[in-house]
Amino acid sequence: MAFIGKLDFYKNCLLREDLNQFPSLKAIKKNQTDDSCLSDTDLDCYSSHFQALKEELLIRLKDLKELKIPKLVVNPFQADANNANPNLVKELIDLQNDFEGKVLFQQIGYEAFCPNGQVKYPHLWEKIKLLLSEMFFYKCMYVDMCRKARIDGKAPNARVLKYDTKQEISLLDFLCAGRPLVVIFGSCS
Repeated sequence: MAFIGKLDFYKNCLLREDLNQFPSLKAIKKNQTDDSCLSDTDLDCYSSHFQALKEELLIRLKDLKELKIPKLVVNPFQADANNANPNLVKELIDLQNDFEGKVLFQQIGYEAFCPNGQVKYPHLWEKIKLLLSEMFFYKCMYVDMCRKARIDGKAPNARVLKYDTKQEISLLDFLCAGRPLVVIFGSCS
């Protein structure tokens, strides 16, 4: 979201003809002998492109911007057990009083919920996994929108969720020798 805020900054720099953020434009402006190379109209046009980009990103990232991350996901040890789902209250209270679990959570994160492969708080863990998978979708969407592909460069290897298992995998994990990888992009809009 910080990038969206910087778009206004860049737009205003262009409108003020402050080209310090645009070294190529600054060099053109410095070396030109008349207004034929870089005119005020050009700067206005570039500025309007920044505005259009900002408006487009605000529409595309609206869900991400409005995403509310529950305290249960951020730090389950600080979540309010009294306002939690009734099916989770007992496990949440047990978790919040598990001092070893708290230290493990601070050191290794969510793997602390499954020491030695055993799930200590199954209902709580299922809810957190569900919330994390929803957040993972938004994170991937944002990261992949900012990813760049280059001609003759390595193919982007986006992280995706496997539909049936909700497992996080790389897109290129589906690649098999002798078989083309066909990706179909869809949209509900």
